[in-house]
Amino acid sequence: MFFHNDGVINAGTLSALTAASKLGGEVTGLAVGAPEAVKDVVEKAQNSSYTHLAASHSTTAKSLLPRVAAQLDVPAAADVMSVEQNADGSTTFERPIYAGNAISTAKAPSSIPVKVFTVRGTAFDKAATDGPEVPAEEVKAVEVADSLTEHLKTSLTQSDRPELGTASKVVSGGRALKSAELFDKTLHPLADVLGAAIARHYSTFYQAHTSCHTSSKETSTLRRNQISPQLTVNITDS
Repeated sequence: MFFHNDGVINAGTLSALTAASKLGGEVTGLAVGAPEAVKDVVEKAQNSSYTHLAASHSTTAKSLLPRVAAQLDVPAAADVMSVEQNADGSTTFERPIYAGNAISTAKAPSSIPVKVFTVRGTAFDKAATDGPEVPAEEVKAVEVADSLTEHLKTSLTQSDRPELGTASKVVSGGRALKSAELFDKTLHPLADVLGAAIARHYSTFYQAHTSCHTSSKETSTLRRNQISPQLTVNITDS
């Protein structure tokens, strides 16, 4: 599944493409605009010869793919670090457990018609985007009747820094930096020099040191080891 911002495919999706290519066979990409498209994803999976459904381990995919798996009545594997297609039609996955302190190996037997999984972005190389053209088919939008929610707008922070979920270097800070001005003055130049992503601690939200509008659960993501940077610089109190 392709996730993108204004037509630019995110880095996690490119890693998911690499993981999918290790399964052998043809890889088909599906660009989904919103979680409401679950129904269409399910119909496509049920009425096709697809054997696997993969996506990056992003916030959207973590919300979307379990629903798809439930509709298909199949299990789902999350945050996969390696994938191998076996001769008997089964698929072997490796994924972290216990906050990354152990690695679990699971095998999805050939009796599961569609194997659903999300991919850890830092565990796979990013697929190239300069290959030959491939055919594209537009999928009709799904109408949702009597929706209880309304999308008002999407506000994204524009930055040349790498995405946190796929960054090899991460700079993080919290309450020890005292203010938003000191946070920006200290971490932004350091991140630019290192080519690193920036993570913010929850405590900075509570004390209004940084804006919740441009932040997410980065510290929790690091703590649960959902990303595995090669270098982490953490400035905080103990």
